[in-house]
Amino acid sequence: MASREAFFHQSERKHVNVSCSELVVTSAMPICDSYTGQIRKYLDWVHQSSVPRSRPHNCTWVRHRADELLSSVPWLDRSKRVPREIAEQLVRRSAYWVAHPAGGPVRAPQHAAHVVRVHEFGFVLELGNYFLVERAICIARLALTCALEWGRLCRLPSYEIVEKTLRDGLGSSVANQHLRLYNNYPVEGEYLMFGANGIHVRAATEYLLSASGVRKLYVEAQI
Repeated sequence: MASREAFFHQSERKHVNVSCSELVVTSAMPICDSYTGQIRKYLDWVHQSSVPRSRPHNCTWVRHRADELLSSVPWLDRSKRVPREIAEQLVRRSAYWVAHPAGGPVRAPQHAAHVVRVHEFGFVLELGNYFLVERAICIARLALTCALEWGRLCRLPSYEIVEKTLRDGLGSSVANQHLRLYNNYPVEGEYLMFGANGIHVRAATEYLLSASGVRKLYVEAQI
């Protein structure tokens, strides 16, 4: 397989679209790779010419920063497993006891201590049904690295599309008590509900965007 740098140099020279899904097949580790077919639909925006992509004025900086993030943020490396610390941190930042007796949602960071690894799905959190933490991160990682790879060509997809991909990925990362995947698990208000508990979708999305450095890139690129 050609190096990532060679791939993008060739893509830029030929003026063709970056095929992130091709990179998924060749570089993802087994847990993430098992999701490839299901994840691909979340990356449709990569191949759609109608998707708005901004060309920032500060192209040199955007290229450099995107390249820096791809090489320096460890959990964005698709050749490696999702780190436990990222899985636990995602839960810590987004888990709530929604139906708290005191009234109103209360943060429940202690749920992070109950994140376990299941062979088929990687890191999961059982709350009656299962929140497939590693699957959600895999989808996010693919979307975020694709956005950054476009950034290396100075053609960033819209922030709204990247954000929506992460949100949709969270909703597709829930399984029942028998570990059978739900299709489009409903979001109630801002939560994926698990009985009295919930995963706050916006908080989870914001954590992934911030932890990857992608949010800051878009802010500083003024897109």
